[in-house]
Amino acid sequence: ILEEPCRGYDVCRSIRPRLRHPLKLDESISSVEDSRRAIADSAGEAIAIKISRLGGLTQARIVRDICADASVAMTIEDGWGGGIVTAAIAHLAVSTPPEALLNATDLHNYNRTDISTGGPPVEAGRMGASDLPGLGTEPDLESLGDPVAVFSAQ
Repeated sequence: ILEEPCRGYDVCRSIRPRLRHPLKLDESISSVEDSRRAIADSAGEAIAIKISRLGGLTQARIVRDICADASVAMTIEDGWGGGIVTAAIAHLAVSTPPEALLNATDLHNYNRTDISTGGPPVEAGRMGASDLPGLGTEPDLESLGDPVAVFSAQ
């Protein structure tokens, strides 16, 4: 799979018919509308869902559902992160139809330090998701240091 071989959606879409390999769109997908347009244009065989680029889990879930309904393969990841981001990736990935999921990225294993505890387990190349409340990971408040600002409702 060639991951976004050109700069920008329009150029990737224009070369798609000339490629011998499947194409995965990545940086050019930053909204629900971008994913719909890519599917309508048959611009690629796969889409990278990056949670923060799409604006959070809700928007990422919508794109995931659009891709799954259209039989467009996907990767679920983010630009970078530790245990908290990886927990969000893991939860979205395990709720994705297996036939639509190419892979998900265990970003917490790419870092030497983490700002959370209880990140998703990874064994033999497979990542799971916690069944604890929320994302199943807890911020390590000590490693974060003092808050930059404190707000309260009065």
